[in-house]
Amino acid sequence: MANPHLQPAAALTISLNTPMSLLPYIIPAHNAGLLTARGRPIEFRFPPVNTLAAQAALWEYYQQGFNYGLTLSSLINNESANIPAPRAPKINEPESFDRTRFKFSKFMTRLVLVFSSDSTRYADDAAKIAYTASFLTGSAAH
Repeated sequence: MANPHLQPAAALTISLNTPMSLLPYIIPAHNAGLLTARGRPIEFRFPPVNTLAAQAALWEYYQQGFNYGLTLSSLINNESANIPAPRAPKINEPESFDRTRFKFSKFMTRLVLVFSSDSTRYADDAAKIAYTASFLTGSAAH
């Protein structure tokens, strides 16, 4: 059964029953557990401890770090899942372009606004070309 003092905590919780000789090894054990839970496993080598109780204590600190790492990952995943994706601002579509010279600047300006307002949707040139082509009429469409 796990020591109740070794539950996930914001900081490392060291039990009062921990032998002083283990103190230099507690943080590395805790960090090894934390990093392993966060997907970056590191090897934790046991120091030369002479009792099973000392080994069990270090494993409990590893487990405390592991549990805390899982808690952090869960919090991060929940927070990112609750953040709505940013919505692109509503930009009026350009007027159809028929190759008339005085409409060109207004048409191009509107396209730039549309493309820059939703860079995810218009990430590649093919999407921009298809959108632009949908507004060409008359001799500009041929």
